[in-house]
Order: sequence, then structure tokens, then C-alpha cells
Amino acid sequence: MFKNMPVGKKIACGFAAITVLGIIVGVIGFVGARQITATGETAAAAGEVKAGVLDCRRQEKNFLIRKWTKVGNDTQNSAEKLTDNIGSLARAIDELEAKVSNDAHLRDIQEGRGALKEYEQAANKFVDSQRLMDTTLKEARKTARQTQTLARNKIREVANALKTAGEKALKDDLDLADTANRIIRLIVQCRRDEKQYVIDGQDASYKQWQNSMAELKGNTGLARLAAAEDPDIQALVAKVRPKIEQYIAAGNALVAANLADAAARAKDKNLETMRSLAEEIEAVAVDACRHLKKAYETRVAGNARLLDIADTANRIVRLCVQCRQYETQYVADQTRWDDWEKVVAQIEGDRGVAHLEQVVKDAKLRTGTREAVAAFKTYQKACRQYKTHRVEQDAAEKQLIAAAEEVGALSDKLNEAALNEMTSQSATAMTIIIGTLGVCVVI
Repeated sequence: MFKNMPVGKKIACGFAAITVLGIIVGVIGFVGARQITATGETAAAAGEVKAGVLDCRRQEKNFLIRKWTKVGNDTQNSAEKLTDNIGSLARAIDELEAKVSNDAHLRDIQEGRGALKEYEQAANKFVDSQRLMDTTLKEARKTARQTQTLARNKIREVANALKTAGEKALKDDLDLADTANRIIRLIVQCRRDEKQYVIDGQDASYKQWQNSMAELKGNTGLARLAAAEDPDIQALVAKVRPKIEQYIAAGNALVAANLADAAARAKDKNLETMRSLAEEIEAVAVDACRHLKKAYETRVAGNARLLDIADTANRIVRLCVQCRQYETQYVADQTRWDDWEKVVAQIEGDRGVAHLEQVVKDAKLRTGTREAVAAFKTYQKACRQYKTHRVEQDAAEKQLIAAAEEVGALSDKLNEAALNEMTSQSATAMTIIIGTLGVCVVI
């Protein structure tokens, strides 16, 4: 049939066929271009998701370095920028979803959205942990300084002041003990003078006895004991003073009797009274010596205890310095925590706080010890809370990395799929176009 056609019709049919094929080529090219453009937009959207992930990761690192500090002309810190970047990344995923029609890819995007949610939660935990770490670290360092200050000022210095006062009191105790011994010696001297007077009845012997009695009652004898602050010594003085007055009165009465010979004086009742009172006075003086000896020994032990308290306070201060060094090291690189725990155990142990609580008896020292112990317990609590928050932040950081990698993998997968689809679409369109053009040439 085609062979029988006139030439004019054949040419017309050829031009018609070429026109139809041209239209087909144009339609295929237009559709292919649209498909390639749409796929290119999908690839670009996937690239935006990847860029958003990288921006988030960069702000993570900035936050670790700068914390809450704003750099240059920035109006936001790294944590605020990270929040904004997460929002931008969520919008980029929404835009990517709007450009994807493949069901499998849509499921991948939903998984990516879930990963982004996990990333956002981990980022919030990461930032909140840092805020709590900063708070607890500030509290730890403040209470560490308080513990050292209290140990120095309210334990060591108070103990040293009490020890100084105790050393002065020791001297006073020794002086009082010497005074009590002096009274005993003077009583013995008075009894010698009394016997001498009984023997010779001389005024010189009487005067000697009076002098001994005046010394016994004077500033180096009973008057010195009476000035003591010890209530027990004051009670003994109150007990012995009337006996001394009675002894003096009996002695004066013996002299006033003016007995003629030694035998008569030896039998006088006043002499018997004097001897009885002298024994009582001497017994009271001996009691005073015993009491003062015991007080001296007690004060020596007290001073040794105060010295021990001051040394313990010094030890606590030194150990607190070590704690702060290990704490600083842990903050820097998360090492030396076990060393910190060991030093804390030493501070709490029988050479530190536990020892203080056993040996501290003075009210001011008890108060200082309670305050120092409370500050140190707060320091321990803050440090352990810091460690807990640090562990939580490390876990959140691992979650951040895993979630970011998942979202990044999604963008890479969709980007690769889009590029492969663009290549396939281009190849298909080119094949159809070339085939159509070949047909045109044949025609």
C-alpha cells in the first residue's frame, strides 16, 4: 500500500511521522526533565538534612568547649544554638518527606524522625547534666573552702588558744601547788617555834612563831591560795582559815598565860589545842596539794588532747587540699576518682573527723567540729552528685552520637537513592530519545 502511494503522500506521511516522533521526544524529554528535577530536589533536601546533622554535631562540640559562654557578637550560647539547629533539622526532614513518594523511603524518614526525637531528648539531657554539673561543682568548691576555713579557724585556732590558756593555767597550778607545800612547811616551822617557846619561854621564840604565822597567812601562803579560781581550793581555804585563826588565838593565849616553867607550859590546854589545830591545818594543806596535783595532771592531759585536736584539724586541712586536687583532676579528665575516695575515707576515719568527734569536749570546739563536719558532708554529696551527672552526660553523649549517625545515615541513603534514580532516569530518557531519533533518520 505504501509503495502504491504517490510521492507527495509519502513525503507528507514522513513529515507527519517525524512530527509525531518529535512530539514524543519532546514529551519524554519534558517528563524526564521534571523527574530529574524532582529527584534533584530530593537529593538537595537529603543534603540539607546531612548539613543539619553536621551543624548539630558542631554545636555539641562547641558546647563542650564553651559551655554557656557567648563568643564575639553572638546573641546565643552553644546550647541555645544547638536547640535552634535541632529545630532546623526537624524542618529539613519535613521538607525531605514532602519531596519523597517512595513508601520505603517514607518509612526510612519516619525512622529518621524517631532518631531525631531521641537526639533531641539526649541533647536536652546532655545540656541539663552540664547545668547540674556546674551547680554541684560550684557547691563542692564552696563547701571545700568552708571545710578548710572551719577546720583552721574554729577547730585548730580555738584548740591552740585553749592550749595556750591551759599552759598558763599549768603555771598557775604549779604556783598553787608550791604555795600549798609552803603552807605545809610553815606549819611544820610553826610547830618547831611553838616547841621552842615551850622549852625556853623566850619572846624571841614567840616572835619567830608570829613571823611564821604571818608568812603562812600572807600573799605567799593562804592569801595566794584564796585567790585561786578553783572552787575546790576555795572550799579548802574556807575550811582552814578559821582553824588558823583558832591556832593563832590558842598560841597567843599560851603566851598570855605567862607560865613560869617549861613543864607548866607543856601541860597547858592551849598547847594541846594548838597541836590539834596544827595537825588539822596540815591535813587540809596536804589535801590541797593532792587536789592540785590531780588538777595539774588533768590539765596536762587536756593540753595533750588540745594539741592532738589541733594536729587533727591540720591533717584535715591538708587532706582537703588533696581532695580538691583529685576533684579538679576528675573534672578535667575523669581520672583519680578512686584516689579522691581514699582521701575522703581518711578525713572521715579515726585520724580525722571520727577522732575529733571522740576527743572534742569543749563547747566551742564541738560547735566548730559540727560545722566543719556538716560542710564536709555537703562537699562529699556535691562531688558525688557531680560524678553522677557526669556519667549521665557521658551516656547522653553516646546517645547523641548514635542518633546523629542514624539521621546522617538516613540522609546519605536517600541522597544516594536520589542520585541513582537521577542516573537511571537520565539513561532511560537518553535511550528513548536516541532510539526515536534513529527512527526519524530511517524514515
